[in-house]
Amino acid sequence: FAVTAAKNIGYMVFAVLPLLLHVVKNDKRPSPFAIRRITAAFVTVSVLLLLSILTNAFYIHYRTSYRFGLGISNSNLPVKAVEFLAAKKVKGKILNQLDYGGYIRYFLNQQPSIDGRLDVMEPEIFKDQVMADSESKKAELLKKLSPDLILFSYFSTPDWLRYLQNRPDWRLVHADETTALYFRNGFRDDVTVLSEDDFISRLHYPGD
Repeated sequence: FAVTAAKNIGYMVFAVLPLLLHVVKNDKRPSPFAIRRITAAFVTVSVLLLLSILTNAFYIHYRTSYRFGLGISNSNLPVKAVEFLAAKKVKGKILNQLDYGGYIRYFLNQQPSIDGRLDVMEPEIFKDQVMADSESKKAELLKKLSPDLILFSYFSTPDWLRYLQNRPDWRLVHADETTALYFRNGFRDDVTVLSEDDFISRLHYPGD
């Protein structure tokens, strides 16, 4: 159970430790040798699991971009892009990928196009964005939503990067290790374009 997800390691420790202490204190049936073996096994498993988290081996095994640490990771959320928007005091209609919505809403206090609250989102909104997997569907989505800016991870949705690179009506204004931010031409033209060389220099795999 603990190996299936990092959060389950804590559950395992808090579930098993009281049971182990109960056996050691109250149950006379196991021999002292058996108790020592159970204790050693529990401690060993706990240490190995915790070491796998601390060294990122757990995340590497499951090929996720998550890594051990404190705070909000720019590898999984648009931390630097949102800081860029806040510094420029940008207010506009946003098109974003689903897992960025809550972060945008909280830290920018702006309405995202979609967020993780699928129980309150209209099914059509989710369908339109997730199913925009071709150039024609992307064009339809942009026409329907008329966003001023588009914010996405070019690792999880590289098709948007390819699409927008060939669109003369959109310009790249920010990129970091994982996130790209495009503005519609005519919207906040005071924000300068990011050159292709600058973008390439910022490419960085989130697991590095």
